[in-house]
Amino acid sequence: MGKRFGKCEYCGDYYERKDEQLHRLTCKSNKNALSAENAKTHIQQRKKVKRVVSSVPENSGSVKSMHGTEAHGSDENIDYIANSDGSSTVEDDPIFFGPPPFIHIPHVERVQTLQDKVSIEFYKLAKDHNLSNVAYDKFIKLFNNYIKDDQFVKPDCYDICSNNCGIFLDSSQEKCTECGTTRTQHPQTLSYFPLAKQLACLVSQQLFRSPLLPRSERENNEDPRVLEDIWDGNIYQEQKDNLFKDDLTLCLGLQQDGFVPFNRGGGSIILVNALIMNLPSFERYKIPSMIQAMAIPVKPATHCLDNFLIPLFEELQALQNYGVLISCNDGDYHLKVHVLFMTGDIVGVQELIHHKTFCSTYGCHMCYIQPKSIPSRNGNGFTKSFAGNPSGVYEMRRKVDFTEEAFLEGSIIPQRGITAPTPLAKLNAFHRISYVGLDALHLFGSNVGKHIWEMIVSSYSNADIPFRLPQKRRKYVDVHKKLANMRSIDWVLMLLFVLPTIICDQIVEEYKEQSREHVKALVALSKGCAIALSWYIEQDDIVEMESYMRNSEVPDNMYTINMHLLLHCGEITRRLGPLSGISAASLERAIGINVANVLLRHQACHYFGVIYDDTNNEEDESTLYNAHDNENIYHVRSVGSYENSDGSAPPHSPEFWGYFNSSTDKFIEGDFQAHLHTYWQRRFGQSTTIPEKHNLHTDIIIGKRMFFNGTVYDSLEHKRTTQKICHFVKLSIPVDKYAKRSTMSKANWKVYFGEVLLFVAHKFNDDMEEMLCLVRLVNALLNKNTGCPYGSQSIGDDGYRKLYVVDCDNIDSHTGIIKMGKDYGIDSNKCYYIYPEMVANSDIDLGNLSQI
Repeated sequence: MGKRFGKCEYCGDYYERKDEQLHRLTCKSNKNALSAENAKTHIQQRKKVKRVVSSVPENSGSVKSMHGTEAHGSDENIDYIANSDGSSTVEDDPIFFGPPPFIHIPHVERVQTLQDKVSIEFYKLAKDHNLSNVAYDKFIKLFNNYIKDDQFVKPDCYDICSNNCGIFLDSSQEKCTECGTTRTQHPQTLSYFPLAKQLACLVSQQLFRSPLLPRSERENNEDPRVLEDIWDGNIYQEQKDNLFKDDLTLCLGLQQDGFVPFNRGGGSIILVNALIMNLPSFERYKIPSMIQAMAIPVKPATHCLDNFLIPLFEELQALQNYGVLISCNDGDYHLKVHVLFMTGDIVGVQELIHHKTFCSTYGCHMCYIQPKSIPSRNGNGFTKSFAGNPSGVYEMRRKVDFTEEAFLEGSIIPQRGITAPTPLAKLNAFHRISYVGLDALHLFGSNVGKHIWEMIVSSYSNADIPFRLPQKRRKYVDVHKKLANMRSIDWVLMLLFVLPTIICDQIVEEYKEQSREHVKALVALSKGCAIALSWYIEQDDIVEMESYMRNSEVPDNMYTINMHLLLHCGEITRRLGPLSGISAASLERAIGINVANVLLRHQACHYFGVIYDDTNNEEDESTLYNAHDNENIYHVRSVGSYENSDGSAPPHSPEFWGYFNSSTDKFIEGDFQAHLHTYWQRRFGQSTTIPEKHNLHTDIIIGKRMFFNGTVYDSLEHKRTTQKICHFVKLSIPVDKYAKRSTMSKANWKVYFGEVLLFVAHKFNDDMEEMLCLVRLVNALLNKNTGCPYGSQSIGDDGYRKLYVVDCDNIDSHTGIIKMGKDYGIDSNKCYYIYPEMVANSDIDLGNLSQI
């Protein structure tokens, strides 16, 4: 329901907006009324083509921007209209797109639904009884909660050639244009979800439009040397004044990946998804924010992937050149769409740009390196080595290499491993080879990470690997036990956390002094990957990362194409920003969530053809960002600067979930009152007289969990039933016990690790309340070889620890524990403390318990 109706100026009757022209031309009260047949002919002469019209009401005569300002159309913003013969014209009447339930084909009588009848009747009642606009909107919202319409964008289906080399674009097409095969009677079908309709469905919702980043807020203007998102990369900076002139231009990123939904047999499926980069980074990668464009239920024949993507590329060209006009309750939104990158698994990218293979003369799809043929690591035949010059800089492939110009007869442009032009080159935003990026999940995970492990456990007869570990040294690592179940993200975590800790420890134990250079090279690789995956990268970090990726410890016959691709990470980061921003991890997550629901083989293609329906209409049930309905939320309310005018907590402030009132008298055993007294002494130093501990307020608020900076933390006192470590944390604590809050930036901050025992809010007086946590700190040291923090204590271990009360915002992140133990005769009870932003051999100023 909505304001979809108008009142005729001639007869006073109500009509739907979609029928406005027809009603006014045929109205009996109109002196110049036409017959129904003549009226339809008159309308057809104006349209020339069929027009998709939204029944959402009145257009304002100008096109509004996403953020409230008006953007009047210029010549370049006139919409694209397709004629019946396939040509295009520009008309005064633009194409309208609206939410799918209101899209219809002109001149086809629409059956009036129950919702339509209720809408018209309610509109009449509202007008007759002078119902206010506010009340009207509230009733509309209430009715919409009880009336469910089919909001799904239905796919366009295309029959697939039996040789898997393409699709039949037209129902009258009998033979495949690629191989000439006749269309079969019961072919498999490809599902394509039109982007324009999906974008219309999203943009028509105010809740979707409001978080879209305006042009002025996208890039990092404070420090241009820092890369925090795709907006800070060179490509966007070069194209923003040409392609992204206003807030109404959407920037998309495409992702493609194939997978097999069943462990046995065939059944390959390729998904193509779109990310709306205009959304904030903490929203765009959630499944409800992603757009599924296509589900290809077969494995395409060699170099035929782009044949399946023809509907997508044709629509992208129309959207980038002419845009789409979307009619909403608050006006019309005319937007254009440009795709800034298309990434995915490495093999799929090679297929898309028509690169031969890594075994060809020009084996890298990103540069012009020519790999050498050398004896293979198995001693059986030859293999391609990309070792080349580790310190060399390779020229990246140019844009012209992928265009039709390079393949014209008589062209002087060398092809060098590219066999045909790619349709990507027809997109306005295409920018040489960096357009396909490097997907960190596939590169670091299932390729480099797995390859490094293969070298560690190597049994190759013709490979001299200096850091190979014997069986007795590697049997304690989970990678060894769970090799068959390792996912790409598991291999990434192995590179970041396991490699520089327990693996390097065992290499040192095995090779003693000879291990120094080996460990240095492996730690450098881990550090380079950590920098590449960071969301905050300075220009100096990129230079440092590139030096770490040049690994001279890998034998030439083990230096594969994936090891070589590491050398291109720096250049891709300069052009597209942090690799995490273009990673296909969100697509992999969507696949992982949905693949478990495919129970039968013959249902697989059908199921993935309706993923859009499932993911775009489900609420995000993740408890990571939402408290349970039965959990109340508490934040500091007594200090004005800590509270918004509506009583809510300001952004980035801690929240207690499931809080309740209590007293310090219930924690006499640990002398909690004394720890609070010590905290307030540190808090004010010598400037304020602190009451004796028995005179402090005994009333406290206890939170079962704390939500802070997008993360939920548990306390040991109220830990959830899970095997995950949810209450061991990394903290930054000032060691000067007399430091005042106003001068705390001058304090000597140290890093500590410990268990959170209790979350508590305590009032010093009626005007000051703090959200605190009682932690049990452990002693930690830095490994002299790798710079990773470790200690001798794990969760629940005995030993010296220190109870300490700190502010909740002193917590930096969750911390995991890699425990080595004595079971395998390994060095005592060493425990490595790992955390999300950990980088091997980085500068960490660890604190000692004696300092606080």
